[in-house]
Amino acid sequence: MWFSRNAEKELIRELLDTEFFRNSGLKRQLAFYPFANKMVKADLVCQLMESLWPMAESKKIFPVFRDFDLFLIASGKRGHFIHQFEVFLLGLRFIHLFLERTDGPKPRLFYSNTNRVSFTWLMTSTAHDFGLPLGVANLIADRLSDLYKALGVLELSTQYERLVAKNLLQGENDLQRVSLKEQGDEHFQSVLSVPCLICECVEASLGVSRDEAERITETLRKEVNHGYVSGAVLCRSAVLSLLQDKSINQVKRSWLFGSLKRAIGAIALHALHRVGDNDVRKFTEKISFDLNPYAYLLFLMDNIQDWSRPFTNVKDWPTYELTRFSLAGKNIKLDYVLSFDNWTTPKKDETRESLRARKELILKAQKPRPPFGIELTVTFESNEGDKFERIRMDL
Repeated sequence: MWFSRNAEKELIRELLDTEFFRNSGLKRQLAFYPFANKMVKADLVCQLMESLWPMAESKKIFPVFRDFDLFLIASGKRGHFIHQFEVFLLGLRFIHLFLERTDGPKPRLFYSNTNRVSFTWLMTSTAHDFGLPLGVANLIADRLSDLYKALGVLELSTQYERLVAKNLLQGENDLQRVSLKEQGDEHFQSVLSVPCLICECVEASLGVSRDEAERITETLRKEVNHGYVSGAVLCRSAVLSLLQDKSINQVKRSWLFGSLKRAIGAIALHALHRVGDNDVRKFTEKISFDLNPYAYLLFLMDNIQDWSRPFTNVKDWPTYELTRFSLAGKNIKLDYVLSFDNWTTPKKDETRESLRARKELILKAQKPRPPFGIELTVTFESNEGDKFERIRMDL
C-alpha cells in the first residue's frame, strides 16, 4: 500500500488548493486521506460527503452503502465504496484540465459555474455503484440459504431461498416510483415514475430516439444492471431530498435537477456494456463526451481506477497497486503494478487478454471533439517485471 499512498498524495495535492475544498476542515480530511487505512478511509468519505453532497437528506445514504460494502467484499466482489470516491478524485483532476482550456471551445455543459460542474461530477461519481448491493442480493441470499440448510435450520434456509426467486425491479415497489406530496391550493398525491425519468436521461445522454431509449432502459431494468439500479437509487433519494417544501415543478426548474438528470444518465449507462442483449450493448459506442461529458468521464474513470479495491479472491486475481500518478503539463500517466503470488503462463495470458479487452472497451466511447490536447497513458506491469499492453489515448 506504500506505493498507492505516494501516488494518491500526488493525485490529491493540487485538489487541496481548489475552490471546491476551500474549507480548512475539508482540506485536513482530504490531506489525511492517503495515509488512512481502508476502514478509516471509508469513514473519511462519509465525513467528506456530509460536507460536500449538495442535497441534505440524500447524503445520509453514504454510511448505509459503506456498511453494504462489507457484504460485497464478503461475497467475493471487489470493494466499491472507496472506489466511487477515488473515481471522483481522479475525474476531478481531469475536469480541472478541461476547464483550464484557453485555446478552444469548452463543452456546452461546462460553461456553468465551476462549482456546479464539480457538484454534478460529485453526484455522478460517488453514487455510480449504489445499485451493487441489490445486484448481489441474490448471491448473498443464496449463500445464506445454503449455510442455514447445512446447519439444519430449514425454515430460515427456505426464507432466503424465496428471496433469490424474487426480482426486486419487477412490479410496483419503492425503486420504481417516488410518491410526492404536492404543495398548492390543495394537497394532493402524485407519482414520479423512476423508469420514465431514467429513460429520459438515457435519451438525452446518448442522443437516441425515444423508442431506442425505452428499449435500452427496459433491458437494463430487466437484467437488474447495477448502473440502472444505481441511477434509480440516486433518483429516488435525490428527488425526495430536493422536494422538501417545494413542488415538483419548482424542483424541475432548479439547476440541481438538471445536474441530477445528467448524473442519472451517466450512471445508468456506465455498465451498459455488461448487458446480455448484443444489439443493446452496441449503444455503448454512443456514450459521448459532447452529449454528456459526465457519462464519458465516468465510463473512462471507472475503467482505469483500480487501486485500493479490496476483495477476497486474492488467490484467483492479481491486486492493483498504483505506483505512480504524474501530471506534466497536459500529460497524465498512471503506472500500475499487478501483484500475484503465483504467476503462471496461463494466468499472464488471461491477465493480458483482460487488459486488452478493457482497452478496446474504453476506446469505444466517443472522445471530446475537438480534443483538449490531453494525453492519457496507463501502464501495467506484474510484480515479477512482466509488462502488459498499455492504454494510451488523446483527449
